[in-house]
Amino acid sequence: MNYRSREIYRPLLALLLLLISLQSGAFDVQPFSAEYHLYRGENHIGNTLIKLDYDDGIWIWYTETRPVGFYRLFTNKTPFAETRMRPASNRLKLSQQRIGDNPQQAAEEKTWFDQQRGLIFYNKKKKVRQLKMPDEVYDYLSIHLLHRQMAEAGLAEKDIVFYKNGKLADSHTRLDRHLELIRDGNKLKVDRLTQSFDGSGKKMIYYYQQDSLAPLKIEQLDPDKSNKVMWRIAINRQPAS
Repeated sequence: MNYRSREIYRPLLALLLLLISLQSGAFDVQPFSAEYHLYRGENHIGNTLIKLDYDDGIWIWYTETRPVGFYRLFTNKTPFAETRMRPASNRLKLSQQRIGDNPQQAAEEKTWFDQQRGLIFYNKKKKVRQLKMPDEVYDYLSIHLLHRQMAEAGLAEKDIVFYKNGKLADSHTRLDRHLELIRDGNKLKVDRLTQSFDGSGKKMIYYYQQDSLAPLKIEQLDPDKSNKVMWRIAINRQPAS
């Protein structure tokens, strides 16, 4: 490549990087793929994937869990969920959601978030539900954006609206920073995001290192069910393309 070609290429590259930055909102978002081990008590019951991809202006969260070992005798399901987000008002907002039991088949639940009309359309087995959409709403995947937003804004607590299975619920989050988490005898510096739900004893607890969107550890605490824990075992970060 000669000097003249490089001079033409450089502004195009700078423009591309700027557009990617603007598409991700007021904060830096990078695609990643993270692998987890899922435990119920001391038992390793599944392997989970959480990833974030970028495609033509859309940020796509995806997760799936495959049973392992003895637990494969009880189920052949591979639960998955996909959340699509688009940039709006200097942040990413929900656009679509798909949930199912087999990634190779059509999703059992589908949701569309109409930002212009402020409506949520939920479809499960041909049953349709319509909800009025708040300006800011999160689900189980987009919640991972909240840690960085709260940290950068200096917020210790925040009330949010949470979406799940065609319903909206009030939820409270608390961010505790610069804590120590013990893993395999090693002390790790983490931030802890605790999420509680109005009218429920269930809690979700996420542990993040620095500004990573992929939590190091996830705890699901439910007084009516067995508690579950996910530990990250690998992560691969990629530049947006």
